[in-house]
Amino acid sequence: MEDLFSEQVEQQEPLQTFSFDEKQNSKIITLKQLKQTREVLKNHRGKLPPARPMEHTQFIELVQDMVDKVPGTNQLAPEIYVSKSDSHYESKIAAAYQTNNALPAWLFERLICRIPFSANSDSDYNPAIAIGYNARGIALAFGTNVRICQNMNIFGEKFLKTYDEGLPFNRMMELFKNWIEAHVENYEHDLGVLKNMKSTFLGNTKEELQKMVGLLHMNATARNMGRKIIAPLNQTQVNDFSRKIIEMVESGNINIDSPEVININDLYQIGTNILTHSQTNLEYKWDRVNDMGTFFETYYLS
Repeated sequence: MEDLFSEQVEQQEPLQTFSFDEKQNSKIITLKQLKQTREVLKNHRGKLPPARPMEHTQFIELVQDMVDKVPGTNQLAPEIYVSKSDSHYESKIAAAYQTNNALPAWLFERLICRIPFSANSDSDYNPAIAIGYNARGIALAFGTNVRICQNMNIFGEKFLKTYDEGLPFNRMMELFKNWIEAHVENYEHDLGVLKNMKSTFLGNTKEELQKMVGLLHMNATARNMGRKIIAPLNQTQVNDFSRKIIEMVESGNINIDSPEVININDLYQIGTNILTHSQTNLEYKWDRVNDMGTFFETYYLS
């Protein structure tokens, strides 16, 4: 087996460094930077499991290549966040570069990635791809991104993964290929649902909010008990959701004693804003975002 510490150090350009701030759970990184980090394969004795049969960088580029082959798609640069959890820094490798926190000394086993498509300048939405990569496997989704916000959300029912009773990797990629080839139809379907969410207001605002928050709490508890139930938020996050509503009321932004002042899309945006990369275990980031859309669509539109 190749010795990780005996590799030749060849610097073609100034060496980049990377580190997490003390309170950071995750941090953004470019694909170019990610390619400079240690290979996951080397950390697993040269063999990766069937649930994630390739490096994270290889998988991101595979997805990009598949999208490039489909007419009418125009993808933008991938947005990648690596997690402090499951990240490993090897000081012996950094010493070879004589640089603290040198990128080649880092190994990132857990990350999320969003690849947005370009959109019309007057559109609030655009199609997007979501990727999750961790020690258990790979997650992949295609849906609609709210382009005007920064909460890394992606709406839609097209979500797959190779772990937690998921699909084999090859089957997941077959379905993804079908999604991308039908990206126009899928995008229009999502926009129709989102339009319906925007036009669906809470009738008795206060009472319905109380019921919904209570259901979120109960579902979070049920999930903790091992029940298979749609629970997009954990208990702490439900508290954050309630706090946001209370702050909106106290600031005068909404009057929950009045009917039809808040719609389902408003609630969805509040919820996904809580599921940020810094507040969510990245291993389940896209699972929970997908659950958030399913929760509101099922509870209010079914």
